[in-house]
Amino acid sequence: MNSASSTSSISSASSTPATGWATQDADLRRGATILWTAVGAVVGAVVGFVSASVVGLVIGAIVLGAGGAVGAVSLVRRFVDSALSSVVAGIGARELDADDAPRLFNLLQGLCATAGVSVPRVSVTDDASINVFVAADPSGDARAEVVVTRGFVDALERIEMEGAVAVCLARLRSGLAEAQTLAVALVAGEPWFIPGPARRRVIAAALSGQAIFDADVKGVAITRYPPGLAAAFQRMIDTSTRVSGAVVDGNFLWLADPAGESGNDAGAAPAGSRVEASGVRPNGDERPPLAERLALLREI
Repeated sequence: MNSASSTSSISSASSTPATGWATQDADLRRGATILWTAVGAVVGAVVGFVSASVVGLVIGAIVLGAGGAVGAVSLVRRFVDSALSSVVAGIGARELDADDAPRLFNLLQGLCATAGVSVPRVSVTDDASINVFVAADPSGDARAEVVVTRGFVDALERIEMEGAVAVCLARLRSGLAEAQTLAVALVAGEPWFIPGPARRRVIAAALSGQAIFDADVKGVAITRYPPGLAAAFQRMIDTSTRVSGAVVDGNFLWLADPAGESGNDAGAAPAGSRVEASGVRPNGDERPPLAERLALLREI
C-alpha cells in the first residue's frame, strides 16, 4: 500500500463514522414490538371472540395488541438501559484517577478533544498484562467506560499508549462501542422478549472481524501515526494480553483477546481466573488475531 493511498483511506475512515451502529437498539425495539403486538392481538382476538363474539374479537385484539406493544417497548428499554452496567460489572476493576496515572489521563484528555468525544470513566485491573476495554451506554445516558490493565498503564511507552487509546475513542466516536456493548449484553443475557432474528442482526453487525479492522484504521486516523498502534500491538504480543477478570461474552470489547494472544499466555489460565478460551462468537466467527492486525498496520 503506497503512502498516498494510505493517507486517503485513513482520511476517509476518519471523516465517515460507521453507519447503522446508533440504530441497533431501534432494530431490537421494532422487532420486539412487532412480535408482541402480534401475539397480543391473536390472544386478545381469541379471548374476545370466545367471550363476546365478533365485536369482542376486534376489541380484544386491539386492547391486548396495544398492551403487547407497550410491554415490549418497556422491556427492551430496560434491557438497553442496563447493557453497560451488565457488561462492566463482572470485570472487577476499580476506578482510576489522574493522580494514579497522570500520563494516561493527559493523553486521554488530548485525544478526546481531537476525536470530539466525551472523556470516559477509567478503571484499572491488577493484571500485569497489556490490554484495554471500552464499552458505552447504548441509551446514551451514562459515561462510557474504559478499563485498562496495570500493565497498560506501567509498561507502554507514550506513543504506544496513544495509539491504543485512540482505537478505543474511535470505537466511541463511530458508535461501535455502543453497538458492541449491546451485542455483548444480548449474547450474555439472551433476553426472551427480543426475537432471535433481531438479536442475531445486532450481534453480526457489531461483533465482526471487519468492525475490529475498521476501528484500528479509525484509531490511526486520530493520531495520524500508524507506527504507534503497531508498536502497541507488538508489545502486547511480546508480553501478555490475558485479563483475569474478563469473561468470554465480553471478548470483543477488549483491544486484544483477554484469554491471551501472546506466546507467554500459552497454557491454562491462572487459578481463579474467569477467562475462558475465547475470541469466538456464537456463530463461530473469530476475532482477527493481533498478528494479522499488526500486518495490516505495517502496510499503511
